[in-house]
Amino acid sequence: MRIAEFLHRHKRKLLLALLIAGPMVAVIGLFMLFYERAVLSFSEAPQAVKSRVNQKPPAARIVIDDLGIDLAIEEGRIINGIWEISKKGASHLNISANPGEGGNIVIYGHNKKYIFGSLPYIWVGDTVKIINKDGETFKYKVAKKTTVKPDDLTYVLPQDEETLTIYTCTGFLDTLRSIIIAKPI
Repeated sequence: MRIAEFLHRHKRKLLLALLIAGPMVAVIGLFMLFYERAVLSFSEAPQAVKSRVNQKPPAARIVIDDLGIDLAIEEGRIINGIWEISKKGASHLNISANPGEGGNIVIYGHNKKYIFGSLPYIWVGDTVKIINKDGETFKYKVAKKTTVKPDDLTYVLPQDEETLTIYTCTGFLDTLRSIIIAKPI
């Protein structure tokens, strides 16, 4: 059967299928747009680090031996309220401090098995290593675990003392943020 003949014979069925599938595709598209905007973003952007007196190279790698995490870190920016995120590793928020600068270092990544999927299983007291681009290693001890809504910027704001803040999505449709706070050892 030729294509034109097939289309002529089945045009009602094809039209019905399009009428049903069209809105479904639109709904899925809108959901994906919402999801892309929501995933790993907070509702606002924190302020940038005011000044970097003791400027250090940015983070290049995060290692959490107890969880089997060893990931490259890419610099991430916030563009139009959406936090850029590495698809295969972790991201360092470019407006947060770098390791050794004495401020809040914000590292984030997808809640996927091969990225930060095991992050909720970290324990208070575990060690996290951050290696900067010069190969210098900074060690941090997990001090706190918490879960917040995307409108709670408390943990990603600049701070006066050195703090490592690691987060990933959690909850139904990734609508919450699982946050790990660690202090220098």
